Amino acid sequence: VISDGEWDVGPMALRIDKKEQLFGPKLDKWSGADDASMDVYLKYDNEKFYVAAIVKDDVYRQINPYDKMWNGDSLQVLIGFDPADTGTQYGIGLADGVTPSVYRNMQEDNLGGFGGEDAKGLYTDGEVAIKRNGEYTVYEASFPWDKIKYGGGQIMPGQKIAFSIIYNDDDGENRENWIEYANNCIGSGANRNAEAVSALLIPSGM
Repeated sequence: VISDGEWDVGPMALRIDKKEQLFGPKLDKWSGADDASMDVYLKYDNEKFYVAAIVKDDVYRQINPYDKMWNGDSLQVLIGFDPADTGTQYGIGLADGVTPSVYRNMQEDNLGGFGGEDAKGLYTDGEVAIKRNGEYTVYEASFPWDKIKYGGGQIMPGQKIAFSIIYNDDDGENRENWIEYANNCIGSGANRNAEAVSALLIPSGM
């Protein structure tokens, strides 16, 4: 998605490994950062928004089809333009445990498909790469700005972009917990831009 070494220069970096970033029905089963944690890197240019995550998980399990990846080890990402709206949310993972996939679960300005197109579906407008290495999984995905929001969307100088990311943790019996950057915005099912973190401020000189 981004060439080797490019993540080393200038990305926004986030560390998600604290108990207060943990949500779900089985909180007592999380044993700390070695159980489930991640480092997240964000970059963008005029055309695309890029997300990478290095996830540490002591037990990896993903057996679900692309539209149910959330129920196993996987990422979910929220990207939004309008703070008063519900953002666009994607699932990222190895569909059926094999195929790197991005699935759009909902789309800004197209909630429920009322924009005239199906809001849900396998997402092929961007790129995705996933590599496993022992207890670590590296996820990379790109999202063209004009495909995120229904009807298109472009970044402008001084604009804030809403963002959150979660890692769903399945230790053998489907998703038991998740860790999230923005206060359970995705995990709760709300997916509202106002509850996400305004992670990106497009510089005025762009």
